[in-house]
Amino acid sequence: MATLVKYFEVCKRGWMLLVDLLMRVDYRLFHTAFRGRLMRNATQKLGEREALVRTLASRLEFSVQKAGARFTLLRTADVMPPVCEERLTLNQAEELLQTWKLRGRG
Repeated sequence: MATLVKYFEVCKRGWMLLVDLLMRVDYRLFHTAFRGRLMRNATQKLGEREALVRTLASRLEFSVQKAGARFTLLRTADVMPPVCEERLTLNQAEELLQTWKLRGRG
């Protein structure tokens, strides 16, 4: 029993030393690296989503224009008057194209 108590005391001291060491680490270095990785992943996913929007738009005979972070979708084929949606976010553009796809246009 005494050996077991000594073992736990050693473990407790070890954990306390580890916690003390972690408290002294400059977390800004880790945070900056992690944030950079997150931003790269988010940018890559955003680019993939934009490419999918452009692909679906071309299949549905829409032209896509981008101004900043906003999109304009224009369709003149087989519709009168032309369909023009302006200042759409990426999510809104995806939803509009999915609606047209579900209607059987393309």
